[in-house]
Amino acid sequence: MFIFALLRIAIGWHFLYEGLSKLFTPDWTSADYLSMSNWIFAPFFHWIASNPTLLTIADFINIWGLIFVGLGLMLGLLTRPVIYFGMTLLALYYLANPPFIRNDFGMPVEGHYLIVNKNLIEFLALGILLIFPANKYMGLDNLFFLFNLRKDSAQVKSQAEDSKVEDLPKSNLLRRELLKGAAVLPFLAAFGVALFKKKRWESFEEQNLADAFTGATSKTLQISSLKELKGQ
Repeated sequence: MFIFALLRIAIGWHFLYEGLSKLFTPDWTSADYLSMSNWIFAPFFHWIASNPTLLTIADFINIWGLIFVGLGLMLGLLTRPVIYFGMTLLALYYLANPPFIRNDFGMPVEGHYLIVNKNLIEFLALGILLIFPANKYMGLDNLFFLFNLRKDSAQVKSQAEDSKVEDLPKSNLLRRELLKGAAVLPFLAAFGVALFKKKRWESFEEQNLADAFTGATSKTLQISSLKELKGQ
């Protein structure tokens, strides 16, 4: 179970950073990514890119959806609905620009994969987390168990012959669930420290480009041809 919890936190870390990188990037938009779509769903994505209202909605869903999914996965909070929403985002990213052989994006991106890329891998990984209870270990979803335990305490007491015998394991159980939930907090703190240091190391304002672009982002270079590269 520990490895599934780490997988959940790692994917959440990635989602959260992508969302925050877009949030902190001035004038970020998914228009280029949507306009590049050239598969069978291209008309749908081109329609969104060409409509200012729909594009604004798409950008909002991208930024805050990634942040919502990232926080939910890292904290193990509302894990199942968060996973469903994350898989939906990843499916849309993949369908917009699938890494097929003839899909040439026409601009520099992270790489030209062969059918399988990070979006598809994370989609399948989230599917695994749906099958296995990844929120039962190192997650705040365990705290909801406390409320259910209090709700059912009256029924448990009526069936127990000795209340003192019941109180001890119940107390131990509550403590254990609290510790499980708090175990994710160091990861969130580490993310905050890493993000702060990275922000000091580079300036988003100077680059004016998002440096995380798995989710609805494309990167372009500031040169138009190789002839503009001068010197050694």
